[in-house]
Amino acid sequence: MSLAAHPLLYTVLLVLSLPVGCVQDAGFGRAHKQSAPGVVDVELSIDIALQRNRWGQGVGRCHLQAALRTFEPKEEEMVPYSESEGSRVVLPQTADTCVYSELSDPGPPVEPQSEEDNWQIAGEDVAADRIVLRSDQQTIVLEQVLLEGDGIRYEWHDCTEENFPFGQVFDLEMDDDPGLVVPGFIVEGAFAVGPDIEVMGMEEDPYIHAQDEDLDVAWLELHEWPMIRGEAMDVERTVWARNRSMTDPMPFEALACSPTDTHMVVRAADWAQLQANVDEFDGEHVVGVQVDTVTTSPPFEAPWGQTLSIRSTVSDGGDLHLVGTP
Repeated sequence: MSLAAHPLLYTVLLVLSLPVGCVQDAGFGRAHKQSAPGVVDVELSIDIALQRNRWGQGVGRCHLQAALRTFEPKEEEMVPYSESEGSRVVLPQTADTCVYSELSDPGPPVEPQSEEDNWQIAGEDVAADRIVLRSDQQTIVLEQVLLEGDGIRYEWHDCTEENFPFGQVFDLEMDDDPGLVVPGFIVEGAFAVGPDIEVMGMEEDPYIHAQDEDLDVAWLELHEWPMIRGEAMDVERTVWARNRSMTDPMPFEALACSPTDTHMVVRAADWAQLQANVDEFDGEHVVGVQVDTVTTSPPFEAPWGQTLSIRSTVSDGGDLHLVGTP
């Protein structure tokens, strides 16, 4: 690894939140436990995501983006923001279980990749006009985009399902410009993207399921897990079931499940907590089932002592028609 040192304090992180209502990100450009009053922080946020819908037949989100921001925390700002903003799904504390959440006031629906989308990060013009990512298979260039309100984001304009870099290891590179706050740097083997996934046996759209029966949600991981600097990646898998009305795209209740492998048995007792349709012809409610695979590359330490780590998200899922007990 080679990386130009600089007297400023840096942080590299992925902005990944799990809100149901799209709210402003609570983790970017805010004070964190490694911030020091009176010292300017520079944060580089990298967001990598591919989300499928309709059981793999559609793509709702495909992006690889980045942003940089500087801020100088004051003493009264030295407390990180909590995760209590907006309606969020409660996560289970025990493996292979599900937890129910009632979602109140999720806010208005937000179109993916719009400026209100909480996955859409933004920063400042404090570095070179592009970020280059190099793997053995391809080179991805993130280009600066000027946003409304003079914000800056680096975007990959050619992101598609076909060229998404599943299972690839990337070097992270930024050109040097002495006139800007952030100097150029190269991080070799900085991060990897997780494998593609495919949910099995649920091709019907919607998939019909009886509320009084267990459901084994299973999926394949279609690439080998890459090693980063001789270390394995960390993986966090989550199965979501978000229930919504056919007349309102925002969910009003949800299940979050924590599988330990590539399948999750959602018990009848879990489904019983959701509002179901009277029969398979009743279209009042629909449950969006989504499998998330979030991978975190092993952290590494920059010359100034800051720990750096980057994550990626790959998802597959579709709609489920939950039929109640007669």
